[in-house]
Amino acid sequence: MKLVLGSSSRDRKKCFERANLSFEIIPSNFDESMIINDDPIVLVKDLALKKARNVLQLWNDHYSKNKEPAIIIGADTMVFYDGKLIGKPKDKQDAFRIISNLSGQYHDIYTGVAIIQSETLQQEVFVDHSRIHFQQLEPSEIWDYLNLKDEFTGRAGAYSLRDRASLFIDEIQGSPTNVIGLPMAKLRRILKNFGVNLLNYNTE
Repeated sequence: MKLVLGSSSRDRKKCFERANLSFEIIPSNFDESMIINDDPIVLVKDLALKKARNVLQLWNDHYSKNKEPAIIIGADTMVFYDGKLIGKPKDKQDAFRIISNLSGQYHDIYTGVAIIQSETLQQEVFVDHSRIHFQQLEPSEIWDYLNLKDEFTGRAGAYSLRDRASLFIDEIQGSPTNVIGLPMAKLRRILKNFGVNLLNYNTE
C-alpha cells in the first residue's frame, strides 16, 4: 500500500527520508485561511483532516493507478506562544519579530496529523505537543540567522530544528520530530491500526 504524504514541507519530507520510507508526495491545495480557531489543538486537527481529505480526492482523481489503495497523511503545525498562534512568517522582517518574541522564552508546538485509507476510508486524527526553550538572542544574532539562509521561510515559528536553529534551542520537551513537523514515533504507532508497520515497510 502506498504511503502518500500530503505536504510540500521540506522538513516532513526529510522525516520520511531519514526513516528510509518509500512514499509519494502530493501537496494539498486546501486553502488554510478558510479555517479559523484560537484553540491550537482544534485548529491543527481540523487543518490536518481537511488537507488529508483534499489529497485523498487528488489521489483518486489524478494519481492512483487503477484505484490502488493508499494511506494518505495530512499534517499541520502551529507554534503557540503567549496565548497566540504563530504560523509561517510573511517575510524576513516578520521572521525577525517572531524570533525576537520567542527569544529566551518557552513556546509550544502542536502538530495535527490525519490519516485516511483511500479504499476503506478508515481515518484517525491525532495531535502531538512539544515544548521548546530558546536561548536569549541578541538582535544581531537573529539577523545573522535570518540573513545567511532562507531556512525561516515556510516554517511555523520561522525556524527549523533540523537546520541552524538547533544552535539556539537548548531544551525540548516531547517529540523532536514533532518540532520538525511530523511526530514520527506516534505516527508509527497509529499506522499499525491501518495494518502498516513502518519498521519493515516497503511498497513492493
